[in-house]
Amino acid sequence: MKKVLLNSDLKPILCSLVVLLFNFSVKASKKAASPPAKIHLNIEYKQALKTDTLYVAIAEDILFSLTGDRRKQFTAVPDKRGIYHFQIPVAATSGYFILSKTRAIKRTNFTDPVRLVEPQYWELGDSINVQITRFKETTLGGDAYCAFSGRGSEKYNLVNEISHFELPSNKFKDSSEPWPKNWYGNILEFDEFDSISSYKTAVLELLESRKKHLTALSYQVIKANVIYSNQGGVFALIRQLVYDGRFNKLDQKTRQAFIQRLVHSYQYQENYGIPDSALALSIDFLTFVSGKIVTEAYLNTGGYDLDEIYRINKKYPLSKDIKETLITKFLWSPMRGSQQIYHLYTDAKSF
Repeated sequence: MKKVLLNSDLKPILCSLVVLLFNFSVKASKKAASPPAKIHLNIEYKQALKTDTLYVAIAEDILFSLTGDRRKQFTAVPDKRGIYHFQIPVAATSGYFILSKTRAIKRTNFTDPVRLVEPQYWELGDSINVQITRFKETTLGGDAYCAFSGRGSEKYNLVNEISHFELPSNKFKDSSEPWPKNWYGNILEFDEFDSISSYKTAVLELLESRKKHLTALSYQVIKANVIYSNQGGVFALIRQLVYDGRFNKLDQKTRQAFIQRLVHSYQYQENYGIPDSALALSIDFLTFVSGKIVTEAYLNTGGYDLDEIYRINKKYPLSKDIKETLITKFLWSPMRGSQQIYHLYTDAKSF
């Protein structure tokens, strides 16, 4: 039986976590730009109401972009010409921001601002004019059509184009369901589960055609975000096999083959030729590898076991920076419940 944490147990754990987060922040600050600079956004939102406020949320480093915590939020109202102006101080050389607006459709569980676009990868020196041409508010948002101009605008236009990319129906089969119908997550029965879909292949071709307009780093970050996006469904199906007991009904030899197939999936060692420096800045890659590690732990232990997650993370063939980001995310996650993990905090400090 797992021991429930008492108040006396929490103090050393929280202190260790603070130290771990402080070490992470110090290392991130060493990569920061000097002197501090700003990114500039001038936004024209034609559908805006007079009561609309726009919000830009920006994190200090990739860890908090990944978790959504500790984001700084800036607000703006339109000037006389209807333009929203943001001058956002940044300490790093690149990162992500989220552009949102006042939610017009009030929902019980969604009272925060609604996203206009998906997280945008920015780089130091960006000075962008944004014209939001069309936006239909939904619960989650994120599907606004935008036109960008100014310094650094090429990557924003490309990412916006990718977010609305559709395959010509006469060229590729529909990619909305990347696995066979009624497939229930047995990866030994569908060896192509980790292959790049026709849809992503077409998006990567689009990326290649714009490569000359991008910095070397932004090209690799966007490439990683494309390749590793939307993989959570596969991991959820695999974990469901564990939940409902079907995985344990397989014989031992088959279970081991299943685990090894997952471990060595998605070009485990090569990561499609993308350098660690770009993987460390890719929200989609970090979300993907986090899900893959958790899924491996489920297969090995039958559930969300932080000791096993930590063990897998430490041996994963990734840079130390990526491992630190992931383990801090895992240890900070509420998914840990009442698991005794002080020893993991202690070990993580010597990463």
